[in-house]
Amino acid sequence: MHTHYLRIISVEEKRGLCRIFYGARLYVRILLVIFAGLLLFISFPRLNIWPAAFLAFLLFYFAVYGIRFRFAWLLGIIFGLTAYAPLIYWITYVGYIPWIPLSIYMSLFTCVFAVFAWFLINRLPAASVFALPAVWVLLEIARSSTRLAFSWGLVGYSQSGNLILLQFLRVGGVFSISFIVVLFSTALWYIISFRVRTRLGMISIIASTVILISVLAHGSASYFRLRGEGLNEYKTGNFKVELIQPNIPQELKLDMDQEYISKVIEGLLRENKSHDVDLIVLPESAVPYIINYDEYGTKWLKGLILEEGKPFLLGSSTVKGDSYYNSILLMSEKGELIDQYDKINPVPFGEFIPLRSLLFWVPQLRYVPVDLSAGNRETVFSIDNVKVGGVICFESSLPGTMRVMRLNGAQLLFVLTNDGWFRRSSALDQHFLMAAFRAIENGVTVVQSANTGISGAYLLDGRKLFSSAIEEKTVLIEEVPIYAISTIYSKIGDWGVIIICFISLISLIPYKIFYKNS
Repeated sequence: MHTHYLRIISVEEKRGLCRIFYGARLYVRILLVIFAGLLLFISFPRLNIWPAAFLAFLLFYFAVYGIRFRFAWLLGIIFGLTAYAPLIYWITYVGYIPWIPLSIYMSLFTCVFAVFAWFLINRLPAASVFALPAVWVLLEIARSSTRLAFSWGLVGYSQSGNLILLQFLRVGGVFSISFIVVLFSTALWYIISFRVRTRLGMISIIASTVILISVLAHGSASYFRLRGEGLNEYKTGNFKVELIQPNIPQELKLDMDQEYISKVIEGLLRENKSHDVDLIVLPESAVPYIINYDEYGTKWLKGLILEEGKPFLLGSSTVKGDSYYNSILLMSEKGELIDQYDKINPVPFGEFIPLRSLLFWVPQLRYVPVDLSAGNRETVFSIDNVKVGGVICFESSLPGTMRVMRLNGAQLLFVLTNDGWFRRSSALDQHFLMAAFRAIENGVTVVQSANTGISGAYLLDGRKLFSSAIEEKTVLIEEVPIYAISTIYSKIGDWGVIIICFISLISLIPYKIFYKNS
C-alpha cells in the first residue's frame, strides 16, 4: 500500500472516525473533498439546502486530517472548484473565458484555507475550533475587498433559508454568519474525532457551545417577536413605490435599440398612470441614453417625467469630464436632476477591465468598450422628507456601501439592477436574496428593481414582502413600510467580527506554548 501522501502520527492520535479516514487512499480523499464541495454548492440558492454547508466543512476536515502538507493545497483547490464553479455557472452566458479564471480565483482562497486547516487540525486540534473560522472569515473579507472584490459564494449567504440564524446579522453582518457556520462544523469535527481529552479542548468546546446557543436563542427571540406585531413597534410610516420591470432582452440593450426600449417604458408607465405613488423606480441602465449628455435622451426623459408628475429614481449611464459612470439619478416631478449616486464598486471584467492592454485578445472585451470609473460618495436622497439610499447591481452583495447609507440616515434602501445577462439562472435568486441580508443588517426595508426580475422587497426581519416573476414585463405598485430601528451592525460594520477573528488567531500563541510544555 502506497502511503506517501500520509503524515506519520501516533497511535494515540488515531481516535474515533479519524481512524477510518486516516488510512484512506488519496483518491478516496479527493472524492470526499469533491462531495464536500458539492454539499457547499447545494446549500446556496436556488437549491438552498442550508444544512449541507455544515456537513461540507466537516467532511473537508476529515479529508485533510493526517495527509502530508504537499497534498493539502490540492484538496483545497478541488474543494473550491467543486463548490464555486457550479455556483457561478451562469457566467458562462457571458463566456467561458471569464467563468474559468473566476472559479480558479475563488478556489485560491480555499487553497489557502486548506493549508491553515492542515496545520491546525493535525498539530493544534483544540485551537482549530476558533482559529479555523477566523481564517475562513478573514479570507472572505479579503476576497470582498479591494477593487477586484467578488463576494458571491460567501458561506453566510448559504444560510438564506435559515431565518432564525440570520437574525444575528443585526449584530455581526454576513461575515458573522460565515464564522458561526464554520465554528459549528469545526467544533463538531473536534467532538466526533474523540479528541476532547485535554483541558484546552474542553474549554474550546464549551465556549463554542455557549456562543452557538446564545446566537440561536437571540435569533429565535428576535424572529418570533418580529413575526407577530413586533414589526409595528418600529414602523413610522409607509412609502408607496411603483417599480417598472421592462424585461428588455440583453441583446437589445447591447444593440442600444433606443426606440424599442423607450416605447416599452412609455407603455408600462401609461398603463398605470392612474395610481398615486410617492416614487417611480426604473432599474439599472433602464434609460437608453446618457442623461444630461445626450440632448435628445434628456429631453425625452423630461417629457416622460412631466407626463407622470412624480419623482423618478432611475439607472442611467452618466459622463463627467472624461469619466463614465454607472449611476442612479433622482429626478424631480419637473424632470430636473436633484442628485445622483455613482457606483462605487464597478464590476471587474464587467464594467472595467484590469490589465486591458494585456487582454486585447479576449473576445468578450467588446461588451466593455470603456472602463467605468468608481464613485466616491454614498449618496442619500431626500424624497418628501423620506431619506433613501440606492446601490447598483452587484453592489448589493457587498454589505459596506448600504451600511454607510443607513448610517447617513437612509430610511429605505434600493437595489437597481439589470440581471438580464444571466437569463433565468439561479443568479437571479441568489442576487434577490442578498437584499434580505441587507434588510436585516441595517434594520430597514430593502426594495429591488430589476430589468428582467426579480423585483420585490424584503422586510427588516428577512421576510419577503412581495416579488415579481422572472422575465415578466410588469409594474409593481406597493406600499413599503418605513422603520425606525438602529442595529449594532449598521453602527460598527464588520469591525466586530474582524476583532473576534484576530483574537482567535492571537490566542494560538499561548496555546502553542501550553501545548509544548504539556
